[in-house]
Amino acid sequence: MNKFVSICLLFSILFALSGCTNNQLKEVSDCDKLSVQSEQEDCYSMIAQSKTDFTICNKITDDLKKDGCYFGIANLTNDLSVCDKVGERKRYCYYKLAELKQDLAICDKLSDQEQKSQCYSFVAYSKSDTAICGKISDEIMRDTCYANIALNTNNPSVCDKSSSLGKDVCYSEIAVKSKDSSLCNKIADAGTKNYCISNTS
Repeated sequence: MNKFVSICLLFSILFALSGCTNNQLKEVSDCDKLSVQSEQEDCYSMIAQSKTDFTICNKITDDLKKDGCYFGIANLTNDLSVCDKVGERKRYCYYKLAELKQDLAICDKLSDQEQKSQCYSFVAYSKSDTAICGKISDEIMRDTCYANIALNTNNPSVCDKSSSLGKDVCYSEIAVKSKDSSLCNKIADAGTKNYCISNTS
């Protein structure tokens, strides 16, 4: 599983932790009356998001649930400043907003180069823009960016932008997905080509 897919799964987890759906709970005071802590914190998250009030998230003690609460509000409001309240998972909030807004400027606020490159990948994917992949300095991450766009758009020609190894993997993945064995002929590495042929026939 590549890092891009892993982060997408984490997005799903954060959204799942962002709250419950009990429509009878409408105020923070309703949450305060709940005796089970996990239910109470889910309630706080739900109320915080319904009111788009991040200060309510502060009542949550579980770090992951609190981050999910902030994450949900940032997603609802498209407010990057809310992402800055997220703990060690702040970068994932940046990734998601950059993807939703298709805004590279959000990525540029990340100081870590790997995180910035990962953010570029999400924006490139959302816009199907290979030029953004070209901004990624790490070869493996850049190749993954091209491959994700090739798979998402079902466009094998995007694979040609990758490095030699990345190109082979890209062609193999799109060939297997589309069951198009003719694409296997574009693969130079014998092992990758055999894998491609055996999984498209």
